[in-house]
Amino acid sequence: MDAHEFLKKVAPAAQRSRLAPFWNDIATLRENDCTLEQVRAFLAANGVQISIAGLSKYIKRREEGKAQPSRSTPAAAAAPQVQAPTESGQTAETRRITNPADIRKARNREINLEDFSNPEKE
Repeated sequence: MDAHEFLKKVAPAAQRSRLAPFWNDIATLRENDCTLEQVRAFLAANGVQISIAGLSKYIKRREEGKAQPSRSTPAAAAAPQVQAPTESGQTAETRRITNPADIRKARNREINLEDFSNPEKE
């Protein structure tokens, strides 16, 4: 038995929000400048009870899903990378700065622009 035969016999459980059937309506209401309270009232009229905070989170998740096709990228990979000069004046390897104190230190350092010049261009 292969996967296709198995899927014919079993219906996979789909994790689906109770708001999913209303997504097009929610998007239309928001595009026409309806408030979250108005959208919540629309959903209540259709038998769906949800808080404003829950509705806001659902909308943000759906919109982020459209903007970011790949969710496999870890958040740490999106952290800014900074080249900071070392004490000897040479640039250090590209590294991530995650500690706010390190950001303050890097901001206060003098930068020698010659360290960043491209000798192949000259």
